[in-house]
Order: sequence, then C-alpha cells, then structure tokens
Amino acid sequence: MTVLTINIGLAIVGIAIPIGMVIFWSKVVKILGNQFENKSHGTILNENAVCNLVKWLYHHRSKFNILIISIVTIIEFLALIPF
Repeated sequence: MTVLTINIGLAIVGIAIPIGMVIFWSKVVKILGNQFENKSHGTILNENAVCNLVKWLYHHRSKFNILIISIVTIIEFLALIPF
C-alpha cells in the first residue's frame, strides 16, 4: 500500500513541476515587463541582483527547461519502479 502511495505522490510531483514552470515563466515575463514601467511593483525588484538573476534565467530559459525536464523524467521513471 505504501508503494502505491509513493508512486502516486511521485506522479503528482511529476505533473505539478511542469505546471509550476509555466506559472514561473509567466511571472518572470510579467516582472521583466513591469521593471521599466513601475519601479515599486513589488519587493522582488528592490534588489538589482535579483533582477539580474531573473534576466539571466530568462536569457538561459532553454537550458533551465532542459534541466527541469530531466528532473521530471527521472521522477516519472521512479514512479514506475515498484519499490
């Protein structure tokens, strides 16, 4: 019974990560779009280093997506293995 619970949990995590990535990239685009329009949009833009990190992630998003897809694939394969 615990094996089934672990496998279901891993499958749910494997589904939730891509959904979270879509939400994450939409927020990044919104943050980068609002950076020049409204400087007081939120606390994330108060630090220049955080804004530079967001720009770097957005610039290298294909590498980031490949990393996340690899992690999701490993999680989904783990969900198929009967412990």
